[in-house]
Amino acid sequence: MSNQVLSPRRPLTTLLAALALALAGLLVPVAAQAAVTQGIAGTITRSEPASMSAVVTAFLVGQKNETASVSTGSNGAYELALAPGSYWIKIAEPGQAPEWNGNSPTRGGSTPVVVTAGQVTTVNAEVAPGGSISGTVSVPTAGGYVWAYVADASYPGGYADYRSNVSNGTYTLSNLPAGDYKLNFQVYDENNIGFESWWNGKTTLAAADPITVTPPTAVTGINPTLTLMGSISGTVTASGSGDNVPDVLVQLWMNDGTGWGSIDGSAFTEANGTYSMFLPSGTYRVEFRPTNASVLKKEFWNNADTVQAGQSVVITAGSPPTDLDAQLDPLPPLQNLTKPSITGTRKVGSTLTGVPGTWNADPEFYAIQWLRNGVVVPHPNDFNYQVTAADAGKRITMTITAQRTGLEPVTVSTLPATIALQVLTLTTKPAVLGKPKVGKRLRAVAPRSTPAATVRYQWLRNGVAIKGATRATYKLVRKDKRKKVGVRITLSKPGYATVVRKVVRATKVR
Repeated sequence: MSNQVLSPRRPLTTLLAALALALAGLLVPVAAQAAVTQGIAGTITRSEPASMSAVVTAFLVGQKNETASVSTGSNGAYELALAPGSYWIKIAEPGQAPEWNGNSPTRGGSTPVVVTAGQVTTVNAEVAPGGSISGTVSVPTAGGYVWAYVADASYPGGYADYRSNVSNGTYTLSNLPAGDYKLNFQVYDENNIGFESWWNGKTTLAAADPITVTPPTAVTGINPTLTLMGSISGTVTASGSGDNVPDVLVQLWMNDGTGWGSIDGSAFTEANGTYSMFLPSGTYRVEFRPTNASVLKKEFWNNADTVQAGQSVVITAGSPPTDLDAQLDPLPPLQNLTKPSITGTRKVGSTLTGVPGTWNADPEFYAIQWLRNGVVVPHPNDFNYQVTAADAGKRITMTITAQRTGLEPVTVSTLPATIALQVLTLTTKPAVLGKPKVGKRLRAVAPRSTPAATVRYQWLRNGVAIKGATRATYKLVRKDKRKKVGVRITLSKPGYATVVRKVVRATKVR
């Protein structure tokens, strides 16, 4: 990213054009200009005036994946909210070379931007056209990819990469920043036979000859002679019976320096259980994964349950095929490893979500039932459950039956989720009317509630319940003289928390 400098005078027509673009960029909807109060903001420009559509991406330093990104307006202005921290900032504009903060062609060579709490850091940049590398591979009908690797210590393995398609034997790597690139070619012909090479006839990244790119110069005539890829092949059978197993996914895994992960390369076994596939040079682990309908276990070469425990296979260009046969063991009985559970807010109007737990083999199908206090609730076969008023105060349970072809189904239930009672809303206050005098009648006025509730009364003498006095009115008797008489009013409704209010007259009965 270049520092701002004073530009030489331009012709009036150029200045007017630039002014028009700037004004056009300012005419954006107000909603799109929500102010960022913490993060980065600035303007991205091009070396030649043009409407902008750049993408600004932030990577938290030390993290593999991007943290956040935003597109600029047509005037190049942008704002990006970020949490406090140190970030690598990448700017990518179509048709221009990508760059990193500090006018760096690589992430590792850039200057991290520090975001401080409550502050917005200004990050401006000017992008420019990149260089290119092009050529023709030695297999005219080939299609595939060419990778350009450039040294960058911030990436696992010490290199960043750019990729482009190879089509009908030709390729062009465009918009490359300045740097020394090592090219790797991986293509397949019309018969799906694989070919590969590092430039210039080398077999490893370390040995490959670098190609220097100085934008906007185009480097042409990089025409590699390719070598037949190595390959793996074999037969997958069922242990015990020895039967050939068709439709097994043969999946490749590689370690990028941060751990093993599956990659695009894969194949399926034929009807006779055989498979073959060409692989670029590298170190792999190979997974044999039957279809979900199979009663056979998946495994990693060589007879391992996990990729971490698997045995690596090293493939070298031009080497003879590597034979990898696999014998798959039968699945054990279907078994629940961690119980299913229920998530979500446990109140009327919310949605509960059932989580199926984990199993020793992936079930093909779940039969789901929801129960209210142990009684099945009519409901679709769905992991989501809408809580209704009928559920208030009840215990909701999900029962699932896991099924897989060839294995006995297994039924398990969650722990119950108790739904909170709803709350009555009182719109008036309770009261006791009448004279506190022996022979007179007192009347209790219950509070009004939404929704309406059932009301019960219990008259009290000095706080003790008066036997049989459970109506809205009460006639004072001799026993009440010189006592404080009051009433306890109870409002109740199914599915709602019971409300109790007590009203006691301040004066004693005369």
